[in-house]
Amino acid sequence: MTVGITDDQIHVKHYNEIGDKWKFNNQYEEDGSLHISKSSEEISIESSGELELLDDSVALIRFDFEEITPLGTRQVLGFHGDKTALMANSIDIDEVTCTDGLENLGSFGKQYDAQIGNVQLVEGRPGGGRSAKFTGDSRLAIFAMGPLSGGQVVSVSLWFKTSHTEKDMVLVYSGQRWGPSQKKDQLAITLRNGIPTFHISRDQAYTVTGISSIADMSWHHLALTMPKQSCLSSEIQLYIDGYRASLETMMPSSPDNHVFFSTQGRMSFGGFGYSSKATSKIYKDMVPYMGELDEVTVWSRTLSIEEIIILASLNTASPESISSPSSNPTKSPVIVCDGNNCTDDETFTFPLNNGKVKNCAWFGKNNTGRRKSKYCVYEEIKSACQKSCSAISSPSPSPTKSPKFLCDGNNCTDDETFTFPLNNGKVKSCAWFGKNNTGRRKSKYCVYEEIKSACQKSCSAIVSCQDDPDFTFSLSNGNTQNCSWFNKNEEKATERKDGYCYEDDRSTPTVLAGSCARSCGLCTSPEPISQSSPSPTKSPKFLCDGNNCTDDETFTFPLNNGKVKNCAWFGKNNTGRRKSKYCVYEEIKSACQKSCSAISSPSPSPTKSPKFLCDGNNCTDDETFTFPLNNGKVKSCAWFGKNNTGRRKSKYCVYEEIKSACQKSCSAIVSCQDDPDFTFSLSNGNTQNCSWFNKNEEKATERKDGYCYEDDRSTPTVLAGSCARSCGLCTDD
Repeated sequence: MTVGITDDQIHVKHYNEIGDKWKFNNQYEEDGSLHISKSSEEISIESSGELELLDDSVALIRFDFEEITPLGTRQVLGFHGDKTALMANSIDIDEVTCTDGLENLGSFGKQYDAQIGNVQLVEGRPGGGRSAKFTGDSRLAIFAMGPLSGGQVVSVSLWFKTSHTEKDMVLVYSGQRWGPSQKKDQLAITLRNGIPTFHISRDQAYTVTGISSIADMSWHHLALTMPKQSCLSSEIQLYIDGYRASLETMMPSSPDNHVFFSTQGRMSFGGFGYSSKATSKIYKDMVPYMGELDEVTVWSRTLSIEEIIILASLNTASPESISSPSSNPTKSPVIVCDGNNCTDDETFTFPLNNGKVKNCAWFGKNNTGRRKSKYCVYEEIKSACQKSCSAISSPSPSPTKSPKFLCDGNNCTDDETFTFPLNNGKVKSCAWFGKNNTGRRKSKYCVYEEIKSACQKSCSAIVSCQDDPDFTFSLSNGNTQNCSWFNKNEEKATERKDGYCYEDDRSTPTVLAGSCARSCGLCTSPEPISQSSPSPTKSPKFLCDGNNCTDDETFTFPLNNGKVKNCAWFGKNNTGRRKSKYCVYEEIKSACQKSCSAISSPSPSPTKSPKFLCDGNNCTDDETFTFPLNNGKVKSCAWFGKNNTGRRKSKYCVYEEIKSACQKSCSAIVSCQDDPDFTFSLSNGNTQNCSWFNKNEEKATERKDGYCYEDDRSTPTVLAGSCARSCGLCTDD
């Protein structure tokens, strides 16, 4: 590789070794370049070959099984076979000699070509070209490591057809190449007696429920996708023929851990490929796949349901040609025609979730309301089927989170011509709110802006919505919960709401949120509640000293559990804990000055490099100062000298307010230390102590960003208090 740099240009060239020997040929040819130019106002970046910039929106790996080529036709770096030549002509994979290759059509290029043996190309899906036929002796594996690595998001799509139901046949496998054990996670997608399953480790596996064997000699589509980086294994989604499958853990007693794939893994299809010999011992019931595979694709991102539907619906669809319907539905469709002055495109067709293809006339035949509410939200369908879609005035799926109604039930009216679809597809008018289950109906649908505006009179009685007390829902691990679950654990409340109350964009509420509106935070509190600011002031400063300030006796605020309290509530029980939890909010702090003033709470944003101006002799503590611990108890500066002195100081003296008030007590810890007895769990389930952060210099920054700091990369986590030295929160001696 060569790098040329001038004042406004960077030019990098990548060279590949050529020649007859497996190394030391001393002959090279250019096979990649990267050119960055700042010679104009707009920076220009050009790349090609091995240095071409990756676009993770497209597939990394894709095999269409249209052509097999001899090994040695395309060079895979580092793949030397028996080390007699630079480009190997054969290699043994799991005791089978492979002499053929399969070109990778994805963005990872030839480095991720597959080496194959005993794989026969046959006539495949109707309109889909050829497919690959596997026997028990077939091999298809990728020499290069990855693309599964750590907590990186991965998605896999493939078509399969088989009649075999014996044991557990491997469709996809990615696991470590070396070593006697499999400590990191692997991915194994299998057909277990004809039922799709996937394994993340020997202790975490899930199987599809509610279906019979699909080893029926018909083509089926399978897609697996991770919803986010380092998700829980239970959050991984599996789709069969375009429908999300209901999953059940095969190991209910095992913990549900965050996914962390082996960083030295290699991927294979139809068997274990290049994986460690330990794999066949761990998964001793798994056998090579027997049947046909087609259109195998791997991405490093989450697949949307719309993309999966299209991949599963169109036999001719490839990952590069995903089209109708649009994968980005318009959530609040505005239809320009009124049913008389618009027409449908009679040539337009679109796929349903079940794979059937329909035209616009289909909307008017049966279940009209349900069909429109399900498919007319897609931009492409809505535009082509304007006449058929125009009859549905659909509510915006983006509810106003804090609806305020301008009428009191007497001075407002409903739009009698307005209709809207329910979740079950039925179409209702505003009058529907007053017939049965009034409160439940309003809390579920009056949060939508369009419904609220059209049904002002019917919706006005619900100034703030509530949870449906009878509503229950299933978690991704199969457990059933009600709405109160969201706020039972304060530390997990935000994560729970993000996962179930909102779509991936973190702003659009889910259907579930309509039944748990209060717990999900979709609505305002009943008047005269003055909702506390959701953005707490991290370093509150109180203008009164407890004597010269008062509380606003008319002020009320909601707790996380939905109950409404006034300032006097702070003085009844668990005073310190209550104040440290709610007095950080600006609105509560201002209204309850007297009640909140007794707690001088530490700033949740510690000074990373505290420097103390006293040496232990020439400084004093503020004897009137108190501060809350993480458990809610309130302590004074003297607390530092009683037990576990070093641990206490390293955990709390990093806070600016505590450090300033307790100068004498904190001064002994000019540079704080790690708690030698402290351990914590990584996202992969392994247990580590503070020294882990700096064991690997190259990964130290990444590790600290992931565990020592919140997402803003500036606010230390609770963990960081126990690993202050390793996390870099304090100065050196």
